[in-house]
Amino acid sequence: MLSTIVIALIAVVIAGIIAHYSFKDNEKRYPVAAVLFIVIFFLMRFYLFPHEHLTQYQSATIDKYPIYAVIEKYYPEEFSQYIDYVKSNIPADSPTKYDDEVKASGTLVNYALEQSLPYASNESVYHLLTATIKFYKMLYDKNPEFIIMMEFPNRPGVDYSFSELSSAIPESSVIEMMRTKQAIIESGSINKAEKGEIVQLSDAMNQQIDTVFSRLTKEYGDAVIANTFVEVTLPLKNPSESAKAIIALYEGIAALDHEEAATILKALYAEAILR
Repeated sequence: MLSTIVIALIAVVIAGIIAHYSFKDNEKRYPVAAVLFIVIFFLMRFYLFPHEHLTQYQSATIDKYPIYAVIEKYYPEEFSQYIDYVKSNIPADSPTKYDDEVKASGTLVNYALEQSLPYASNESVYHLLTATIKFYKMLYDKNPEFIIMMEFPNRPGVDYSFSELSSAIPESSVIEMMRTKQAIIESGSINKAEKGEIVQLSDAMNQQIDTVFSRLTKEYGDAVIANTFVEVTLPLKNPSESAKAIIALYEGIAALDHEEAATILKALYAEAILR
């Protein structure tokens, strides 16, 4: 990516050439060149090369994962707020800089996902469900608490950093999850623009969800299920069992008919949006 210095040099050259051939009088040429430089530099930096002013982490992340271009397209205001937040609130010399930037990026992706999923195709939603199960099983083998970080990033009592989490995850797994979420955001945003309707939770869906939780309660006990899914502001008493319960919840939904499973997940996300 071009650096700010290179952009400035290009702007100087272009402004100088335009001023030189437009004005013979130096008294007019220099002021005009200065104004042209400011205008050209601004246009190049924020329109032709809009990501040049980002942090190294942001630039590398946006270049590596196309999902950010999709978010910028469909959620431009939130994307701009994300960029401004990182620039204004995360000092370059902060010891928690990497974790703070990862958390900000994750918040952006999760927001776009939550807003898009209720409108997404059933195929893309079911794919996310199965991809999440696969991803979480891989995380469980690394450290069960990583699953808690993914599900409840602000939950008290989880002391692992995102740098530890990132170092434990194969790059291929991250790319696969990002692609899956990207498909949700693209599908949901397109359908939403075409006035797609949100699926509401029906009595039949609630009954299926109750059945899944009844099975979880029998397997893991009331205390673990309540501590994991209800007492979300409290530390987990048994992170390993809670991580298993989270995976089992997704597996229970995925075991339903594909269309039903996707519809239930869409309705649950819609319920969260409408609260």
